[in-house]
Amino acid sequence: MEQLPLFDESVLGSLRRFGQPTFLQRMVDMFLGTTGGPVQQAVSAAAAGDWDSVAFAAHSLKSSAGNLGLPRLTGIVQGLEVAARTRNSDAATVWLSDLRGVWEESCATLAEYRGKI
Repeated sequence: MEQLPLFDESVLGSLRRFGQPTFLQRMVDMFLGTTGGPVQQAVSAAAAGDWDSVAFAAHSLKSSAGNLGLPRLTGIVQGLEVAARTRNSDAATVWLSDLRGVWEESCATLAEYRGKI
């Protein structure tokens, strides 16, 4: 699978048209402050074999990442959600192996972008 870009700045540029820079800053802050929980939930639930919880956590991350222009993270959680829903633990393990690192990179990229708003 070809690796998707980490960040698509044009998505946030489109969001910027909806309001003042504070709107975009709040969206980034919300992502940074709330997505660590679902990442940890996905990892912990997978370790426990709780695939419904893995799918739920992945689904919640998918829309957040997509809305902020994070295609690589979106792709990972999309794949993880499908793997969890189909109870494919081998595929889920592959997606989970990249999840935390890509999420951390995404957060760092968003934080840097936020500083330029």
